Amino acid sequence: MVSAPRAVVESWSLLTGSDQRAPALVGVRKRLLTAADLDDELTARRQVAGAAELRQLVGKIRAGCRSELELWGYDHVFTGPEFMHLRRQVEVVAAGQLSVLDGYDEAAALAVELDGRAYHDSPWQRERDIARDARVAGLGVQTLRFSHRRLTTEPEACRREVLEVAAVRRAQLAGADLPVVVELAGRRGGAPRLWLQPGRSAG
Repeated sequence: MVSAPRAVVESWSLLTGSDQRAPALVGVRKRLLTAADLDDELTARRQVAGAAELRQLVGKIRAGCRSELELWGYDHVFTGPEFMHLRRQVEVVAAGQLSVLDGYDEAAALAVELDGRAYHDSPWQRERDIARDARVAGLGVQTLRFSHRRLTTEPEACRREVLEVAAVRRAQLAGADLPVVVELAGRRGGAPRLWLQPGRSAG
């Protein structure tokens, strides 16, 4: 049986576009492999067509990208020194339920969600998102959501909104005890988990 990392590497040169990236992204989302697994597989092979591009994708996966929309956001929206502090794929337990924040600004207690069309467009999916945002809000975390349309057609406006809201939140929360992002050991390449416990004061 072919391992998941090997399948991703071997299929890379046979596919194009989003189909080319899908095996790696889906594999990581389903916890079938990690960025480190893909690095190891590439290192073990002397020649892989398109290896440089695949390594770029692995780097973005390591940074927290798990979907095509998150890749777009990483490359075109939430990029540059203003967003260096943004933590990606942060796990949070709120009201007894586990959620994963696409992006998290720790000093502003601000979650940034990138809502892809496949998982956020239907009425029940929107209701699910509202309920999740309410649970997270109970911990003092505000959520900003951006649709696929806005992220791809108004990237500068999305950037500006996050920066403006984050600045206001930091001013409002100065000196307050905020949730702290704690990185726990796990599978290689695993995302940090946000434990909702008394943390340091934001200053």
